[in-house]
Order: sequence, then C-alpha cells, then structure tokens
Amino acid sequence: MGKNAEFDYEVRLIADEQVQISHLALEAARVAANRPLRDKMGKEGYFLRVLVYPHHVVREHRMMSFAGADRLQDGMRRAFGKPWATAARVRRDQKLMSIGIYKKQLPLAQHALRLAKMKFPRASHLEVVQLKKLEEMTTEAPKYIKPSEETPKETPEEKTKEAPKEKGKEAPKEKSKEGPKEKTKEAPKEKKKEAPKEKSKEAPKETAKKKTGK
Repeated sequence: MGKNAEFDYEVRLIADEQVQISHLALEAARVAANRPLRDKMGKEGYFLRVLVYPHHVVREHRMMSFAGADRLQDGMRRAFGKPWATAARVRRDQKLMSIGIYKKQLPLAQHALRLAKMKFPRASHLEVVQLKKLEEMTTEAPKYIKPSEETPKETPEEKTKEAPKEKGKEAPKEKSKEGPKEKTKEAPKEKKKEAPKEKSKEAPKETAKKKTGK
C-alpha cells in the first residue's frame, strides 16, 4: 500500500518462531497497519508491503455433534476433508511485513506494525533499517492534499492554446511571396514575341521571287 519512493528508513516485522499464518490473519494485520498510516500521511508518504503469501491449502473434515450423528456419518473414514482456507508457512527470522518511511514519521510506522503484530498467532519483533546516510535524509515528509483541495493545473492548457496561433501566422506568408509571382511573369512573354516574327518575314520573300522570274 502507498507509493514506492526513496525513503530514509524501513521498519520490518520479523517472526521469532516457526508458524502457520492463515490468509485471514494476514489480511487483518494489513488493515490494522495501513489505517493509521493512510489517515495521517496520505497515500504517498509511506510504502507498506506484506512479504509472505498464503500458498498452503488448509482442509477440514467437519464432524456432526448432535444425537444420532453416527447414523449419518462414517466418523474418520475417508477423512480427506474439504478446502477451508489458505495459509503461509513462515520460518524463524523470516520477514512478515515492511514499511518504507521518512525520518520524521518513523514512530508512526513502529506503532502501525505493533498493531499488526497482535493479529499473528506467534511472537514477533520489530527491526529498523537505515536506508540513507544522515546527511541525505529528508527532514519532512511530503504534505498530504485531499482530493477536494487540489487545484487544476494551468500549464498544459496554456501551451496548447499558444501553439496553433504561431503556426497559422507563419505558413501562408512564405507561399504567397514566391509561388505565384514567378509563373505569371515568365510564361506569357516567350509565346507572344516568337510566334508572329517568323511568319511575317518568310511570306513576302517567296512572292517577290515568283514575280521576277516571270
């Protein structure tokens, strides 16, 4: 639960004995530890993890306990049972839960794991691990802002409005100057000058020769 970040400390809950913990006890411990952290720090001020998973299937062979039950059941014959729950098999000195936290909120994380410790059937203890040097530690955790108090972001909207205005002004100016002026000047001049000159010079010469020969 929470958001993973570069925290100053990590508080761990470690088992003192071999134990089998049901999925119901793991869920109860997670809820008990998460509630005080979420209420006082928000979702981004810590990072809670449950480090064991209930893989083992627990079966139960239910027995009747009223008068005349021997007529309805076979006792322990074929007593394979039906799945009832799942459980995690935990070794000694195995980590059960961990909380990443900032330096200022360290006592709150220790209190949260003490509440979670009461949900487990066997004894366990807390261990605090320093993740950063004292010089690099952050003195304050990020402030929690409720969803109702959040302000809308203005920067992305302003950028989208300004971008199309600049593009629309520059594009039509370049095309209007170069393209149409060059084509209109060159094409009509060549056709008008060349065509009439050739016809006017050749035609009268031929008629003059015919008259002198006769």
